[in-house]
Amino acid sequence: MSDDIIPIAHMAAAEPREAATRPAASQRSVLDDVLSGPIQLLAVVGGLALLVALGLLVTVSWRGLQRLEPFYVHLEQQERLQQIERRIDNILALHAVKGSDPSSSDMDLLKVQLTQLIGAHVFSDPTSAERLREAIKSLNSSRAAAENAEDARARISQVLDHEKTAGRSELSGIRHGARAELMLAAVALLVLPCTALLVMIILRDHITRPLRDLSRLLNLIGEAQYRPAPAGDVAVTVRPIMEGYNRLVDRLTKALQTNKRYQDQLQAQVQAAAETLVRQRVEIAEADRLSAVGEMSARVAHELRNPLAGIKIALANLTQDSVDDDQRERLQLIAAEVDRMARLLDHLLVRARRQPEAPTEVDVRALVSDLLALARYQVPDRIALDNSTPAGVVCRLQRDGVRQMLLNLVLNASQAIGESPGTISVTACRENQMLRLSVVDDGPGFSKDLIEGGVRPFLTQRAGGSGLGLSTVQRMVQAMGGKLELSNREPRGAVVTLSVVSSEAP
Repeated sequence: MSDDIIPIAHMAAAEPREAATRPAASQRSVLDDVLSGPIQLLAVVGGLALLVALGLLVTVSWRGLQRLEPFYVHLEQQERLQQIERRIDNILALHAVKGSDPSSSDMDLLKVQLTQLIGAHVFSDPTSAERLREAIKSLNSSRAAAENAEDARARISQVLDHEKTAGRSELSGIRHGARAELMLAAVALLVLPCTALLVMIILRDHITRPLRDLSRLLNLIGEAQYRPAPAGDVAVTVRPIMEGYNRLVDRLTKALQTNKRYQDQLQAQVQAAAETLVRQRVEIAEADRLSAVGEMSARVAHELRNPLAGIKIALANLTQDSVDDDQRERLQLIAAEVDRMARLLDHLLVRARRQPEAPTEVDVRALVSDLLALARYQVPDRIALDNSTPAGVVCRLQRDGVRQMLLNLVLNASQAIGESPGTISVTACRENQMLRLSVVDDGPGFSKDLIEGGVRPFLTQRAGGSGLGLSTVQRMVQAMGGKLELSNREPRGAVVTLSVVSSEAP
């Protein structure tokens, strides 16, 4: 019994510890992931804000350079025009001092320089190129060179005025664009930190609130109250720890249920062991009492054998002297019963020496018919006796032992029916190597305690009964390697079934 109890107790104690420690490592990894997640997210948000701000500054600087680059080119073009204008001024001043016309080489050089400026296509005013072409035409005119130079200088002066006006307009656009981009950068630098701060506040609320709830639930675990945490409406970063907590609660609940089940099983086993011990003690006491009764029975059987031998001789003499056939038949029946009593006494002595009866070939239906004919003289006429055994069933079994058991069962059924009319039936069937004999009555049936608790010596439900009839039958059938079964039938009545080892007659 202790071999069955100790493993269960060990399992009952070990299971909660295993259930509680199994998720420890996984819970630590989940906690590390959850706690490092917000830090990484905030670092990513801050880094993105910084990168965006730097990107805006780089973009503003790059766009400023892109806008200033054409302006510088236009300034260089204006300087070259101013140089051409000064050269024309020098040529006209020399003409005024010396009175000679400008040389053709100077005029050709002016035309080449103007042609190069037109080919560069970098004017602020779109009409400048056309005006310079007109200046070149003026230099090619057939008029006097001085007049041509004066006309070209006037046109170049107009181009410079228009370029300066367009340059001022372009510079104003650059100034306005730079101011707008500066405002955009300032707004971005103001909005991005505020956005990052707002994200931090939202994340803190989404993270700290579930963690506070989790802390409260963990305190409830300390009080042996296991409640799952709501994992559906929490932040994604906190959801793994909530799911891990729910798995922990589920495992703890299952571990406690398993522990309680093992404790219940252990308690049931301890109770069953105690009941078995008490029952064994009672059975040992009853076995001692039955042993004394058996010893006394053996002595009585030894003492009764001689008187029975005298009775048998007297019955034989009476049978020979009788002239009435009916009376002679009854005397022969009595003599047969005396012989059976002698065999039973011999069996008592043999059982005391632990030598079982040898099996013989028996016609089961004939055995039951003889038995019921004998029982008819001891059973009241209001109780019918029915032989429902099939014909032709011949087995090798212990004849007298089976006959004695069936007679005891029939007489017990008659006593159970009492003063009421009723019927006692005997049935038989073969199942493999077993012969099943059933005695069925329509009496009050067996009590629930007798069916569930089994047959025990000196236990009876009939007033005045000894409680040895069924126990004797049970002991005899067990000695034959069989078993005794008790049951009730509907609407009333009892069924006693004997299963004895038998073999078919050759």
